[in-house]
Amino acid sequence: MHHLSNYRHVMVDMETLDVGNSPVCFSLSAVTFYIEKKMSRNELLRVDNTFHTAIDIDSQIKNGLTVRNGALLFNIKNNNDFLEKCLSGCGISLLSPYDALVNFQKYIKEINNTNVKNTKTLVWANGAISDHVWLDSLYSKYELENPIPYSDRMCFRTMRESFPDAFTLYSNDHDSLKDAANQAISMMNAYSFVTGNKNE
Repeated sequence: MHHLSNYRHVMVDMETLDVGNSPVCFSLSAVTFYIEKKMSRNELLRVDNTFHTAIDIDSQIKNGLTVRNGALLFNIKNNNDFLEKCLSGCGISLLSPYDALVNFQKYIKEINNTNVKNTKTLVWANGAISDHVWLDSLYSKYELENPIPYSDRMCFRTMRESFPDAFTLYSNDHDSLKDAANQAISMMNAYSFVTGNKNE
């Protein structure tokens, strides 16, 4: 795990209405961090460090992205406040899928341009076959390029399962921004645990 300090990191999280490969996505969020430098939740959630938007679902359904009863029911039962906020655009920016994806391209480009380590940025998601695949599907449907190269895509779940004793503080709130921050904090804590780095 020591080599991860060579890179800048982004943690991505999405909330969706299906768990298949081409789901409707109603929120997309990300936070940026350096894994060896522990950041507080407030630091991670600074506006200039985050990407956070709700995404209009009508266009996605018309474009062939999928909704499933089970996923919709799960969100209504367990995540209704955040789902309602995203659908209404109340307290969160609600964008068309095209605009959200273009803005995310700009976010990743800015991160790469301000990477003080002058190396590539690793982009993490909670599952190699979930968020990364879902982003690919969205970008493909709207004929845009996913700004994350395959070589830079990392799986948070794989790391968590490889070092179970180091990821004791992980939690999933089903709010994409909170979850991105939770996962980033968990990664920084795990790095400290495994390497002995005090994350000053």
